[in-house]
Amino acid sequence: MDRNSGPSERLLSGLPAAQFEVRAVRTRRGITMVGLFSASITRAEREAAAPYREAMAAKRLARMARG
Repeated sequence: MDRNSGPSERLLSGLPAAQFEVRAVRTRRGITMVGLFSASITRAEREAAAPYREAMAAKRLARMARG
């Protein structure tokens, strides 16, 4: 897999073109392409990751309580 490919590239390949937009963005290292997703897709991704985030927060609190 290419160093620059990641979850977003895999997600882009499976979505219809109406649900995302690819734009060029200027960074310190030059121009890079980014995918802009609709709010509903972003919301669904966040909701899907909620159990993991909650588990990590509980772990972090337990670790802080121990010492």
